Amino acid sequence: MLASVVSWGILSSVIPILVAIVAITSWTLRDAVRQRVLIQALTRILQHSLTQRDVRVLIHVAVQHRGLLSLLGIAGIAWGASNIGGAVSTVFQPIFQVRGRPILREKVIDIAMIFVFTVLMLVIITATTAGALLDHILSQAPLPAATSFALGTAISLLAGLLLFGILYSIFPNIEPRFKTGHVWKGAAVAAILFQILSYVWPLYAVLFHPRRYGALFAPIVVLGVWIYFFSLILIVGAEVVAFGSLAEAKRSGMAIGPAPDGTVPQRMPSQLAASDLSAKDD
Repeated sequence: MLASVVSWGILSSVIPILVAIVAITSWTLRDAVRQRVLIQALTRILQHSLTQRDVRVLIHVAVQHRGLLSLLGIAGIAWGASNIGGAVSTVFQPIFQVRGRPILREKVIDIAMIFVFTVLMLVIITATTAGALLDHILSQAPLPAATSFALGTAISLLAGLLLFGILYSIFPNIEPRFKTGHVWKGAAVAAILFQILSYVWPLYAVLFHPRRYGALFAPIVVLGVWIYFFSLILIVGAEVVAFGSLAEAKRSGMAIGPAPDGTVPQRMPSQLAASDLSAKDD
């Protein structure tokens, strides 16, 4: 259920952020080589829900109208990052058993994450491109293909570890001392699961037969399912961080963070019913 909340936040923000990235980077896309690299990278990131032709048209329009689209892009990426950050912060409240930050402070953090998301996007694109480059180079070298596969996997794992590590370090509204020593565990679990997803996904996409939904809705379905799996991995990693953080807070006899205020449910209805029955028995 929590993964669904994050999924919708990401899915509804994909287009504004995509337009923003293309608009902002259009100032450096004056030659065909750079445009081709960006087209390939964005197509992979979007799990081929948009064809290279679609992305090429988008980049062509952005280059022609870079001034206006850049202004709109800044607003779009601010809104998109705020939307995604708000969803992640909200679902982390029941996981870490805390309440949210004040609205102004929360939005400042979400907006500041624009730069973090931008850096992480560049890291992921670079890692993907570097992996493909290594595959190409090492395929011509006397090194075995397994070495190329291992190096590409290592780069992807490092990028994933950085991605999830930053998310788990910034968004949970808990005392920093309870994050230390636990963030890397959740980030490692999430990065490994994300890497497994990247290997299993092509097989899943084939067996899923998305074309049964029609040529129009198939890309949306494929992208939506992939985003849901990503969100589920994000939640699993957060649970790993929360288990260790809550246990450490309990051992120290201190609160892990500000107590919940009831604006976000902290327990499922079945758990509430069980606790009510237990209270009556007592």
